[in-house]
Amino acid sequence: MMRVHHAGNLAMAGLVPAAYFTPQGSQLQKPVDLALGVVGPVHSHIAMNMVLSDYCPPALRGVARAGLLGMTGVALVGLFKLNVEGPGITGALRQLWAPPADEKPAR
Repeated sequence: MMRVHHAGNLAMAGLVPAAYFTPQGSQLQKPVDLALGVVGPVHSHIAMNMVLSDYCPPALRGVARAGLLGMTGVALVGLFKLNVEGPGITGALRQLWAPPADEKPAR
């Protein structure tokens, strides 16, 4: 699992800048969004599983890991839906800093 986690580090190191610098609506945006939608939750799942191994009492680890697996699954499905039916991860993040539609941009 550590190899997958480290591969996720490298993937995120390339995908995050690619997502930032990819122009809105380009052909590269959809694959970058889909890759981020998988790499992010899987990377987080592995890291949180390590945290559970270190800090969760042994009697509760099974339940905690099952809950973590469920949350990871929900994150994967939600990000997939955002990427396929919505603006994508990069589009959604760009909307956070976009001015409201009724407000004129400053000159």
